[in-house]
Amino acid sequence: MNISEKNTNIIVKSKNTLCYQNELNAELKFPEKFTAKDFNLFFITLFYIQKKFKSKTKKLKLNFEDFTQYLKDGAYKNKNRFYKEICSFFNKAQYICSSIQNTDKNSKDIDINTFFTKIFISNEKKEIELEISSVAYDYLFFFKQFTKIDLYEFCSIDKIGAKGIYRILLEFKNLANFDKKSSMKCIFFTKEEFMVRLNCYNETYKNSLGAFDKLIIKPAIKELEKGYFKKIVCNKIKNNPYDKKQITGFQLLYDDSNRNQVK
Repeated sequence: MNISEKNTNIIVKSKNTLCYQNELNAELKFPEKFTAKDFNLFFITLFYIQKKFKSKTKKLKLNFEDFTQYLKDGAYKNKNRFYKEICSFFNKAQYICSSIQNTDKNSKDIDINTFFTKIFISNEKKEIELEISSVAYDYLFFFKQFTKIDLYEFCSIDKIGAKGIYRILLEFKNLANFDKKSSMKCIFFTKEEFMVRLNCYNETYKNSLGAFDKLIIKPAIKELEKGYFKKIVCNKIKNNPYDKKQITGFQLLYDDSNRNQVK
């Protein structure tokens, strides 16, 4: 992204709200073993990066206790276990990276950038020192279209698939098409794109869409329909309607009319 293309920094007004560039959802790749708790800690980290960065040094320090505000009480009753989870998260977080395919049809180039360029964990001080890449900085401070999430709400979601679909639906809040038949908002993804966004593009689910549907999609929709969204439907897209194995994509239909009051 060229400097000339960047917007002025957008100030997050709500003290519990995180805003970030939409491209983060599609371009950022997470370790396969990332858990729902890891996603909570990652987005809390992004919130504090926005809150605590005073300059373009791209550095900051966080205390372990900074993470407790947005987590359920039971998550940190056992302090020793909680500190170990923080360390485990940042050990995995070093592998978070953006992967951007060159748009030139004749090129197979991929631009890969790690999100964190430095992670130093002090168990003695219960403190983390972080540095982020320029790409990460752009995701958080320069954007034209953005995703806006409430951290309390995001961290209250239990299922990893539900967290992924939640972010998708908020990203496309004002960008989704309208499906006349269902009277709901509509989004299409290729099979690979959808599974990557839910951090489920692995051999287990690539080879068994039945398992993906049973273990990821259905539990995610069930959880999100309990107050987060009014209705969500996930349809499989097939080039050949008679071949159940040839699923090429997914269609998300959703009704978020119950969220009109949510800022």
